[in-house]
Amino acid sequence: MKLSTDISFAMLANLLYLVTRLGLPPMILAYLSLAEYGLWAVCFMLIGYIGLADFGFSTTYVTSSAALHSDGKMTDAGTQGIGALLSTGILSMMLISSVLMIAVSLALPWLLQSLQIAPNLRAQASWVILACVAIFLFDMCFNAFAYVLHGLQEFRAEKKVWVATFMLELVLIAALLWAGLGILALVLAFGIRYCVAIACNSWQVFQLVPGLRIGVRQFSPALLPHFIKRGLKLQASSFFAMSLHSIDKLLAGVFLGPQAIALFDVASKLPVSAASIPAAISQATLPNAAKVVAAHDGLAGIPVALQALYLRTTRATAMLAALPLAFLALFAPLVCSAWLGEKVQHELALLPMLMALAAVTACVHISTGPGTAVFRAAGKLHNEFIYHFLRIGCLALALLLVLRSQQMQVLTLAYALCGAGVVAALLYLLHNHKQMALAWTSLVSDILLPACLPFVVAGLLRFFLPEHVLAMLQNSRLPALLALGLLGGTYLLICLVLYWQVLHSDEQHHLAARLVRVPGIGAFFMEKKGSTSPTLSSVSGAAQNKGGQHER
Repeated sequence: MKLSTDISFAMLANLLYLVTRLGLPPMILAYLSLAEYGLWAVCFMLIGYIGLADFGFSTTYVTSSAALHSDGKMTDAGTQGIGALLSTGILSMMLISSVLMIAVSLALPWLLQSLQIAPNLRAQASWVILACVAIFLFDMCFNAFAYVLHGLQEFRAEKKVWVATFMLELVLIAALLWAGLGILALVLAFGIRYCVAIACNSWQVFQLVPGLRIGVRQFSPALLPHFIKRGLKLQASSFFAMSLHSIDKLLAGVFLGPQAIALFDVASKLPVSAASIPAAISQATLPNAAKVVAAHDGLAGIPVALQALYLRTTRATAMLAALPLAFLALFAPLVCSAWLGEKVQHELALLPMLMALAAVTACVHISTGPGTAVFRAAGKLHNEFIYHFLRIGCLALALLLVLRSQQMQVLTLAYALCGAGVVAALLYLLHNHKQMALAWTSLVSDILLPACLPFVVAGLLRFFLPEHVLAMLQNSRLPALLALGLLGGTYLLICLVLYWQVLHSDEQHHLAARLVRVPGIGAFFMEKKGSTSPTLSSVSGAAQNKGGQHER
């Protein structure tokens, strides 16, 4: 019950984040040029790579604090253990961050030249990049408190702070841009947000762990091998993940310049934000999987509870991701017109197609999250590298075809990235199913086919919408908004009806019990019976096929 409650809260928080992020690009572009927006995107691309220096500390904080709090009570030993964990991690990360700050400062001229930053923007780019890197490194050192909250099963407490601070950032950006501070407004809002978040999270940890002490005396050299042993694997995995996450903007910058970076960045905003809603399932899966693994003392065979958790969360992620992303992919022209107005008809003309391709890629990619979380909790980090190598191989093949055709343009690059991403994600899902001792047919019937329903519905609505009507609606923001409201409402209603039909009986009962509060209505929705949950049927079948060897 706590898992589902945490997931529900996190998805609502991520939905609010999506709504607030909708307003940022048009707001920023109203005050900054496309080139300056591209500079801001460069900052976050660079920050993403610097984040690789996390060394897997974040996962170590979550899993270790979860183990110290596994019985739901905080003992003196647990308090001392968390104090040593935080002290060792924070002090170690402060040393790493100092080295990184010096390295970025020395490498800055080369970075500006490599990313083709215009000479007239390089002075501005230098201080913006250094300021953002310093803020991010400060957060890397002290965001340990947020991860410990996660491990202590205080997922909602951490999310509440996250919601409050990103709302604060939004208000600060609007106020400071209006005050005429330009790109400095973005830097200040970014810094204030993370300072407030660190203060709130640290206060909550000290309240939850009475007697907690953090300092040089609590530093434990004995914990360093624990951080490093796991951290090196996570470091390598994070390197691949971050590189592949920003590969579109990196390739766009190298081959096509900073304006192409801005196009890919804006195109990915809505798909990535929409995908962050079901991504909350993966975030909540990690500590719960860690508890299952701890209860079974490792993974000598796959516990049935872990199979059920994997299948249930992967199915929910795929279905929830498809709901917004399918509509976004099929109606990207209308979405872009409603979002950014007349700019889409001119310098952002390629944006709708880029957004559609990014939405398809994000939908399949985010469905791999629960599998990664389950295996990461089990300490089987090598499983992540399968996905990384699949993505690299598919991307290398796609880029080779593009380069051989000598057609390196924005759209051809986008098509190559989308095709490579979808194929790699599907292969990884199949691999995870095999590793979890589940039949491949359950991947198709329980996950992929239900997730395809929204694409079918959106495709039919798009097919029956005349082209001349679509072109007319795209011309201005208000008609596009009205059309999106009508089409979106129709689409959502049809999808919800179809989803209800494909839900298993226990899923229907659970959903009705949580969402329907009026007496009598819940009973109406729970009338349908007879189907079986995938977490029961598929897992039971797998256990029978393996002779029951999954339980220790």
